[in-house]
Amino acid sequence: MAIWRIWLIRNANIFPSDLNLHDPINSIITVAGEFFALNPPKSNHNKETIWEKPPDSMLKLNSHGSAIGNPGRAGVGSIIRDHLGNSIAANCRKLGITNSLAAKLWALRDGLHLAERLNLHSKIVAQFT
Repeated sequence: MAIWRIWLIRNANIFPSDLNLHDPINSIITVAGEFFALNPPKSNHNKETIWEKPPDSMLKLNSHGSAIGNPGRAGVGSIIRDHLGNSIAANCRKLGITNSLAAKLWALRDGLHLAERLNLHSKIVAQFT
């Protein structure tokens, strides 16, 4: 909204216009206020928790892979956290061109290799998306 308003102000200064855009900051704030009054942010109260903690004696591996297109540019990432949500280790990388299923499988593989390198293979609960 701010960039659009700046564009209008620029055009009003170059081309003859009947728009009154002499106070750019207040103009942007007014437009933004009107937008959010008509489109209030949706509440997150009913959404599920993204991360569920593992049992106290375990660590949790979350991994995710995604591709833009099918096939398309892809990347993966993994994180290992304790039951309090503290990060133990994480990794990420680009895959190049592949599909989303292959990206998800690579993400799980990379996360399990991360756990193995840290000698955590007997304490891991894995979840991948």
